[in-house]
Amino acid sequence: APAPVIYFRHMPAPIIPAGELIKSSWQAFVKYWETTVRYSAWLILPSLLTLLNVFVPRGQDQAAVAFAALTVIASLVVALWVSVALYQVVFALESGAKITDQTTKTAWILVVPIVWIALLQSLAVFGALLLLIIPGIYVGVRLGFSQLGLFTKQLHGRAALADSWALTKDRFWAVLWRQLAGGVLFGFGMVLVSFVAMYLVSIVAGGAKLDALLASQNSNPLAGGLLGLVQAIVQAAFVPLFVIFQVKLYKALDRSRA
Repeated sequence: APAPVIYFRHMPAPIIPAGELIKSSWQAFVKYWETTVRYSAWLILPSLLTLLNVFVPRGQDQAAVAFAALTVIASLVVALWVSVALYQVVFALESGAKITDQTTKTAWILVVPIVWIALLQSLAVFGALLLLIIPGIYVGVRLGFSQLGLFTKQLHGRAALADSWALTKDRFWAVLWRQLAGGVLFGFGMVLVSFVAMYLVSIVAGGAKLDALLASQNSNPLAGGLLGLVQAIVQAAFVPLFVIFQVKLYKALDRSRA
């Protein structure tokens, strides 16, 4: 009788531990900060526009509405460009390339493909959420690297989603744990720095208590504008860290898959 054929299921290789990934991301963040912040600093622009709205004379409703619309449009445009440019810069830095004007030359061109991938990704996650929360989380994690395929493999649309789905095959829990660990730790750091920064602003503003300053931001446009500016500065400082973490996790997954 012929010998029985035994099939072995291929399992992906282990990926970098969460602690090592977080440590490596922080080290790269400190190392690359002076380079990456030149791009993330543009996130402060919408807050500056909001602060300028304080100087619009009262009773000029049309001017106020125009400023508000300008701020919303600027926020969207700047966020899209910064997102694309930061990923291009971080991928280049991680590969050892020198950052020049050519590094982000195609950033505006990639905005539309990135939005299209994000739209398809959102539709897929929303469709899963219609079933239950857990399927939505599962699909969200599996498709979480769709946009990164555009930067490394020039994948568009459904091809980018398919690549992320294959990249995270049999790795849902490993990816979820690492993203939760990094997100919670880095998010806590950003919140803590924001709190300290706002407390310092409250002291400079005349020794007012922080809770009183926060309570007055709705009735006091200047206070609200200053606090928004402080939060935008802190966000601009920390955004590269989240991008670096995502890039390093993506590259680790891709290496172990190969």
